[in-house]
Order: sequence, then C-alpha cells, then structure tokens
Amino acid sequence: MRIRIRLPHNPWRDGRLRIKWVDYVGGHDRLSVSLMTSKGQEVSFEVQGKDIYRLADSIVDHADEYFLNQKQHQGEAA
Repeated sequence: MRIRIRLPHNPWRDGRLRIKWVDYVGGHDRLSVSLMTSKGQEVSFEVQGKDIYRLADSIVDHADEYFLNQKQHQGEAA
C-alpha cells in the first residue's frame, strides 16, 4: 500500500509498505514489515507472532487518538 515515509535526516517522501510472513522460528511466526521509498531506500523489521497483534493494536490506538484530537480541534474552531 502507498504511504508517506520520513527517514532520519530526510524529508517526507512517498513509498510503499509491504508486510509478509517470513518464517516459523522457535515456535513463533515472524512477519517482515518493509518500508520502501520512491528513491529506493528501504527500512525493514521483523515482528514475532505474539507481538503482531500488539503492533496492530498500537497502530489503531494511535490512529484513534489522532482522529479524536482532530475532531476536538475542529469543535474548538467552530
């Protein structure tokens, strides 16, 4: 999916997010999360199975908080 990425010491740029299953290691599934900029820079990390849902929950929590703050600011501006 298309995303916006900001790497250290670089401005925001367009890129792609890729999530794929890597392997089953030591009793745990692992997922690879890769961010690729339009200029070919890549940042990747792996997440163990037990932390996949924690990562997803964290993303949702931060998105909810962001949109709640946006609504509050719009209500104050009205």
